[in-house]
Amino acid sequence: MPTGLRIDARTVYVWWGPDESGNDVVAALGNVDFVFKSSDACWAVARKHQWPGYDDVEIANAGAPILDFDPVLDWLRGRRCALDPVAALNLWNTAADLALSTKQPWDASGASRTDCYDKLFFANVPWAADLDTYRPQWSKREINTLRATMGNAVRVVRSALGGEHSTQSAPM
Repeated sequence: MPTGLRIDARTVYVWWGPDESGNDVVAALGNVDFVFKSSDACWAVARKHQWPGYDDVEIANAGAPILDFDPVLDWLRGRRCALDPVAALNLWNTAADLALSTKQPWDASGASRTDCYDKLFFANVPWAADLDTYRPQWSKREINTLRATMGNAVRVVRSALGGEHSTQSAPM
């Protein structure tokens, strides 16, 4: 399905869905994702190439979600005191999927990264831990881990979207 990705105050769209192994990926050719200026352009190419889900009327009627990563950029630049857990988890997961799609390096292993990911996850989905709400408290080590991981995630996303977002479309 088309998904908007907002980074550096720009929004572009990619086609998101499972690959033949069931992993979430974006439509890509080599190490470059198909990047679109609009959701409609994304749908048109998906229909032409019959990408999985291209004929799902329910998804089409729901509209394309937009994942906004700019709050994470603001945090990395010191413009925000607190890391937005929704934007951070979306960026982390998106970077992992884009890295898989474009064969970029992505390493989320290690105890500190696992702890950070878990805290972001439970901040977004507290009921998974039988909580009503969860507000993460970060150690200095975790802040350093988050800065490194979010910085790497931004690099992966920018690279996958064509550097400075030089949009391109699938070959016709």
